[in-house]
Amino acid sequence: MSGDKSIYTQDTSNNAATMFFIPNTNQLWSQDVFKPTAYFEATKLASEAGIQPTRMCLLQAASNVDSTGHRVITPWRATESSEWIQADGVHITEVGAMTMFQTADCAAVGVYDKRTKTSLFYHCGRPAGMPIDGRSIMTDALDRMAPDGDFDQLEIVVCGMICGAHFPHESGLGRIQADAYLNEYGPDVFSDVQTRSLDMKKVLIKVHTKRGLSPNQITFFGPTCTYDDPDSISHRQSLVANTPRDRANSVVWIHR
Repeated sequence: MSGDKSIYTQDTSNNAATMFFIPNTNQLWSQDVFKPTAYFEATKLASEAGIQPTRMCLLQAASNVDSTGHRVITPWRATESSEWIQADGVHITEVGAMTMFQTADCAAVGVYDKRTKTSLFYHCGRPAGMPIDGRSIMTDALDRMAPDGDFDQLEIVVCGMICGAHFPHESGLGRIQADAYLNEYGPDVFSDVQTRSLDMKKVLIKVHTKRGLSPNQITFFGPTCTYDDPDSISHRQSLVANTPRDRANSVVWIHR
């Protein structure tokens, strides 16, 4: 799917799940119309990873708060060749399952529970991560995985995000949403508070450690910033350059 571009991978400690970050791939959707050629590329990746294409779930993550599937976490199910699920995450209880979505600056987060051997894979951009009454897709995922509050057995794997320095929000809806982060988490989650340069890595660490997880339970991998990385696709970079974007980064979670 990525030609000669690097593919980044990260396993959980017991190799029960693996996340792949594949920069600069064909975009799966165009104006909500699915591209069959991209599906065939996804099945090829599944086969290379030892997963049957019939055990693949394609997600179309929500781009904003008013998009279908915003902050929705749904049970995992295999999708057909011309089908996808509009949601921000899936809860996986079956082995041999592959899930894929595309992003271009937003974080992809995998949560694995070593005790129950289940996992949850979700998309965490600014809208889904925005705290509303103290809750976001991050807290939703934690409560879904460990409703009893026992987070000791969880492993968190994260990749694919823009850094705070390249993620300012100086006006409009972005500023309003960034203000929600400031009000909930304080200035520490910004690279620069004045320009509301939101650092989602700091947000993820803050939310998880606040709930009682250790920083050692969270692993970040892949490019440190999709805006800076020459291989990765960045939505923010396209906006700054005022150029259309027809490529994306593909993120895959395999639950063995």
